[in-house]
Amino acid sequence: MILHTADLHLTSKEPSRLKVLEWIIDKANASNVDCIIIAGDLFDSDTEATILRTEVRRIFQRSSSRLLLLPGNHDVESYGINYDYGENVHKCTKRPFEQFIINDITFVAVPFQPTKFSECVIDLSENPDVFIAHGTLYDLSILPVLNSEDIGYMPIYPPDLKNHCRIALLGHIHSAYLELDYDKTKIIYPGAPISLNTKCRTPRKISLIEIDKKKIVVNSIEVDIAQFWKEMSYFVFPGNEEKVLNQIEQELNGFVGENILPSITVQGFIAGNEGEFKKEIIEIKERYRKEFMEIALDCNEIQSWDRVLKNPFVRKFVERTQHLPDELRMKIFQLIFPHFVGMV
Repeated sequence: MILHTADLHLTSKEPSRLKVLEWIIDKANASNVDCIIIAGDLFDSDTEATILRTEVRRIFQRSSSRLLLLPGNHDVESYGINYDYGENVHKCTKRPFEQFIINDITFVAVPFQPTKFSECVIDLSENPDVFIAHGTLYDLSILPVLNSEDIGYMPIYPPDLKNHCRIALLGHIHSAYLELDYDKTKIIYPGAPISLNTKCRTPRKISLIEIDKKKIVVNSIEVDIAQFWKEMSYFVFPGNEEKVLNQIEQELNGFVGENILPSITVQGFIAGNEGEFKKEIIEIKERYRKEFMEIALDCNEIQSWDRVLKNPFVRKFVERTQHLPDELRMKIFQLIFPHFVGMV
């Protein structure tokens, strides 16, 4: 059995990430896995690797499994011959690829390189059971979930993998756990097991893979100590300002005690003072600051339309929509309000 993860981006500035690494090692021990694969970017930088190496080695020594470390674009220089991560660690640094066998399963590890994946494996004589690589898979079905940090590195295209291996265990995409099937080839991105940014809006996961010569079974396991961002979006319009403030507070209160990092976005139009309304939102955030490790807030897209609302037509329009459900009213105002500005 294999435990597959990637993109921990360990840094001395975020000691909680080391706790997640410890959790992963403990989960591997409890699951009796044969090996742990970290498919790139274990460290946030080569400098952080130097700072944290002894601590990481201590954590790895707790493992009853073999560890395979693949260099990523952030820690490409962190696994040189002079660097010791423990006797049970194998550093997959050979370029353009390295081939080895574990329990009759053939692996090909492709460390990050500033070129196409297809060029790295062009001299591969036969298809392996497992590819390990750190790069961006350019599949149209997943591109919408990517962000700027996920693209631009060692591009991998579906034909590079389809029917060229039985399973590809990849790293580099942070935001979500992804599992794809290309005919007889399975593709796994575990996503970062910690929340690296506000794009990480789903529970953090690792993958457990049972593999032999006949079958492959993949299970995703939630990292139950890792927090993730929860998007909280609100649209304010004249008349529902107080209701929006109450909604923000109620939702924050409902998330207390959960593995949630709130990401609050408020936009729209108000009848009163912009600064005072934003201050009320910030005060709510401050009241809940101790309840969450971090709260993100964006309320820069709030505009006072007091001048526009002095127009009799606009005022009557607002009054005549009061009977509508808030959701429908919000959509109407989003479409119509920007056009009112030219009427004043």
